[in-house]
Amino acid sequence: MPVTPVDDRQTDYLALVRQGYDNCAADYCAARSGDREPALDWLLPLLAPEDRALDIGCGGGVPVTRALCQRCREVVGVDLSPAQLAIARRQVPEARLLCGDFLELAIEGPFAAITCFYTLFHTRRDLHPAFLRKVKELLAPGGYFLFSAAREDEPSYTEPDFFGTTMYWSNFAAATYRELLEEMGFSVLRSEEVLWGAGERHPFLLARKDSDR
Repeated sequence: MPVTPVDDRQTDYLALVRQGYDNCAADYCAARSGDREPALDWLLPLLAPEDRALDIGCGGGVPVTRALCQRCREVVGVDLSPAQLAIARRQVPEARLLCGDFLELAIEGPFAAITCFYTLFHTRRDLHPAFLRKVKELLAPGGYFLFSAAREDEPSYTEPDFFGTTMYWSNFAAATYRELLEEMGFSVLRSEEVLWGAGERHPFLLARKDSDR
C-alpha cells in the first residue's frame, strides 16, 4: 500500500492518530478480539499478584490489558482515542483507564511492568527518547518494559487506508531502541521478532530497569 512521507512540525499528528482510531475503533477492536500476543509470555511469569502494571496504547483492552488484569492487583490503561477507551471500559471494566497523550498525562507510579504494543510508532520518533525516559521514571526498580518496535528506521509517514482511515507512523529500528534503553540504565533481556495475527512478524523487546542514571 502506498505511503506518504511527512515532516511538518506544524501538524498535530497525534490528533490525526486520535481521529483515525476513533474512526476505526469498532472494526479495529473486532479484528483484534481473537488475537493472542506471544510476547506476553515473556512478561506475565515475572509478575506477582500484588503488582501494578501500566498498558500504554491500551486500545480496546484486549488482549494486553485484560491479560495484565488477570495477573496484577491494579492495571492502568492509557490511550489517545475516546472511542477505543469506550470499548475498553466494556471489555476490561476492572482496569483504570486514562485518555490522552502518554507524554502529557500525569500518571502515578511506580509500576512493576509497563507494556506498549503497537503504539510507540504513532508518536514522532524525535520524541521517543523522552517517551522512554518517562517509562523509566514510572517503573519501580527492577521493573519491566515490554514493547513492540520495527525492523528498520522509518521517518514519519502516513498510510491512507488503515482500517478505512488515515494513520500516522514514525519509528526507529529495534537495534536503535536497544541502544537507547541501555544508555538509560536498562538491561535488554529479550529482543526478537514475534509472529502476530495473519502472518505478521513484529520485533519486541523486554527490558528491565537496572539503574537510575
